[in-house]
Amino acid sequence: MHTPKRYQETDWNLIAGFVRENSFGLLISTLDGRPVGTHLPLELREKEPGKWVLEGHVSAANPQKHTFASGQPFLAVFTAAHSYISSSWYAEEKIPTWNYIAVHIYGSLHIQSEDQMRHSLERLMDTHEAASRCPVHINDITPKNFAKT
Repeated sequence: MHTPKRYQETDWNLIAGFVRENSFGLLISTLDGRPVGTHLPLELREKEPGKWVLEGHVSAANPQKHTFASGQPFLAVFTAAHSYISSSWYAEEKIPTWNYIAVHIYGSLHIQSEDQMRHSLERLMDTHEAASRCPVHINDITPKNFAKT
């Protein structure tokens, strides 16, 4: 993605805040030479001071899972509101453009152990079920259905 210097953000606290507020990201990798992507919630967590990770879960039925053991780099894209900027808004002739915010995070993938995955899914469910009138907890999922995740 081309980003002119005047629009680049380097303040990690602002970037991290944006990712947390817009945590439904697009995870991109390549499979058989073609780009593949999955839209999923990704939680930004500080694993240890200064070391950040994105945690998410991809279904076992998702074909993108075949890229996970490859050692390839991954790209996670986070976006928010966007809008068209008309040339008519300028005092002099200009080319129309698009106004948006996006964060691209590159990294490698670590496949979680079953315990790590369960803990990660529990955090994800607890976060998103908190506002529910009838929240579901990970313990409400039968072992048979959990095994399909």
